[in-house]
Amino acid sequence: MSWPLVEISDIAEIFSGAGFPKEFQGLTEGDYPFAKVGDISKAKVSEGTTISSAANHVSSETASRLRATIFPTGSIVFAKIGEAIRKNNRCITTKEMAFDNNVMGIHFDQDTVLNDFAFRFLDTLDFHALSNSTTVPSIRKGDVGRIKIPLPPLEEQKRIAGILDQADALRRLRTHALDKLNALGQEIFHEMFGDPLKEQRNSPDWTLETLDDSISYIDYRGKTPPKAPIGIRLITAKNVKMGYINPEPMEFILEEAFSGWMTRGFPKKGDVLFTTEAPLGNVAILDSDQILAVGQRLLTMQPDHSKIVSEYLAFYLRTPEFTKRMIENSSGSTVRGIKSKLLKKIEICYPPLRLQERFAEALNAYNSNKLKYEIAAQGSHALFASLQHRAFRGEL
Repeated sequence: MSWPLVEISDIAEIFSGAGFPKEFQGLTEGDYPFAKVGDISKAKVSEGTTISSAANHVSSETASRLRATIFPTGSIVFAKIGEAIRKNNRCITTKEMAFDNNVMGIHFDQDTVLNDFAFRFLDTLDFHALSNSTTVPSIRKGDVGRIKIPLPPLEEQKRIAGILDQADALRRLRTHALDKLNALGQEIFHEMFGDPLKEQRNSPDWTLETLDDSISYIDYRGKTPPKAPIGIRLITAKNVKMGYINPEPMEFILEEAFSGWMTRGFPKKGDVLFTTEAPLGNVAILDSDQILAVGQRLLTMQPDHSKIVSEYLAFYLRTPEFTKRMIENSSGSTVRGIKSKLLKKIEICYPPLRLQERFAEALNAYNSNKLKYEIAAQGSHALFASLQHRAFRGEL
């Protein structure tokens, strides 16, 4: 089925946010929520597609003084500068709001394009590919305005958006269930080990040493080889969530580029993956024998299993004490990250191997249930990706 393609600039207004000096920040009530990129990210996690609140508010008078554009209800908002573009977080405003100058918004003519349909279409695009290649990436209005969007009849837009909304809701529900199961694993860790550093101070059986003393690493910093429709599966920081590996995005690199790129070693089942930036500090265990490539901003940890089991390491890296030390050694204002050489100097304490193995056994008992949720989550992600691909080709 063939639908007309129309440039966004012909059917929508494109807005940019305004500067938001610190002296005007801090009000929790006012005529308008004044949102930042972080507010969009939080809304994306909690609400999924909509945003209606922010940490800061301003009065109409202040908004006028700041020359802030008031984004209309139904505006699709997103980051326009910095590494936040890479996350592709977008939301639809459900009330009039103001945004800071790191945000851009699109308000479509509702007689031509329904918000939900436009949102779902934009969700298929990588805005980071639109950004310029300078030190600080940014998106210009003109770049957004030239995007072409398919225009089926309004009733067909409504039908397509409804199908994708339902599939996305199922995907989010199953992802939320996985997050809850991962929290249960942390509770088991706390029950068995309490505060590891405190235990180490009180017990001669515990060992304290740096990560560099008991772990080998695979760390890739070079340019990622070209992507391909098929080939060697590529795992990046975008795939590693807290406690599990998300199947989306499903990316591959050319098979002939694999061995030449993976010169520092090959990841294997039982390795612990740690994100060093964007996001910082997500941890998951690689539980597949599949041959994989591992991208930048991702450190592969291979523990010495005569000292540390993978399950203990993965959960220790999530403890408040380790997180505190990690943040202290990280850098960056907009996007925080940690250099691998600094991460390796952080101390880790661990109990005798038999206690770690008991924890691994307890964890594996609950992981059998978790596996069912992971399979269901992978299925819902695959279903959503398939529906997205077909929806805007007129194949639903």
